[in-house]
Amino acid sequence: MKILDVGCGIRGRGDVNVDLFFGEVNKTDFLCGDMYIDPSRAKNPIKADVCRLPFRDKSFDIVLCYHLLEHVDNYVKAIRELTRVARRLVIIRVPHRLHPDARKVRGHKHFFNKKFFTMLLEKMGYCVYEVKNRYNFQLLNPISYLIPCEIEVRIYL
Repeated sequence: MKILDVGCGIRGRGDVNVDLFFGEVNKTDFLCGDMYIDPSRAKNPIKADVCRLPFRDKSFDIVLCYHLLEHVDNYVKAIRELTRVARRLVIIRVPHRLHPDARKVRGHKHFFNKKFFTMLLEKMGYCVYEVKNRYNFQLLNPISYLIPCEIEVRIYL
């Protein structure tokens, strides 16, 4: 099974890992400050834009895209490109718009919720998908039980 991780940052999870900032300091994200994206720490690193992936159609069984769509100008084009290179499944995660950290991170251009993603996928013509809220339950933080930290979208192809 071949897995592609798009926007992998410092944690490449795929057999092939794509990031626009490989070999550079990413100044668009991270609560903790600027971070160097070291390509030597990722398996099969490729520097590319999510809206122009350098792969043939259906090249990967699974495509992961975690915490990237909130940064791109055209998230619709990015989703189309992710599904183009996937054969079976695309998994997308974005911060939930109500989570306190969603507006603290530099570079967030879009803020999403579950209802928005459901309507977006229907409008884009995807028939088999799943959209759910994800929580980061913290024992000493009661608000973490009420507000989702992120949204996970699964598009089945």
